[in-house]
Amino acid sequence: MSTHAQNYNFNWQTPADDTFKRFLQGILNAYHETAYPAMEVPQSKKFVLQVTDAQGIVVGGALFWAYWGWVDVTLVALQKEARGRGLGRRLMTTIEQKAREENCSRLRVECFENEVGFYQKMGYRIIGQLDDYPVGHSYYWMRKDLQF
Repeated sequence: MSTHAQNYNFNWQTPADDTFKRFLQGILNAYHETAYPAMEVPQSKKFVLQVTDAQGIVVGGALFWAYWGWVDVTLVALQKEARGRGLGRRLMTTIEQKAREENCSRLRVECFENEVGFYQKMGYRIIGQLDDYPVGHSYYWMRKDLQF
């Protein structure tokens, strides 16, 4: 079998689900197990937290993962009419409680500059910043260390 690049094809695909992502993650995990034997490949747990109104209609929620003692909050959103009612604070507090239940002592979020103040009020601190993403705006990485 030849290892020359010209013997391989590159094909654009539109993914229907997370199957290919899981395939790539398996390759990366196997590499990490070999390259970093002391680093345990995480057995991550995915969580979905929905916020519903009195009629049971979903008005927002969060997606997050727990692994390596961290909770990685990948998506948080509330519909416009649900904002300003303390639901964002309750949502993040609920996620932090789940983090403790999962023995995770740290949380990570990513956001734009208009959301930084909310997270700072919740005790998160900026650990990274990407300027001009998009042009004229900044993107932030934030973390919070939980107290048990």
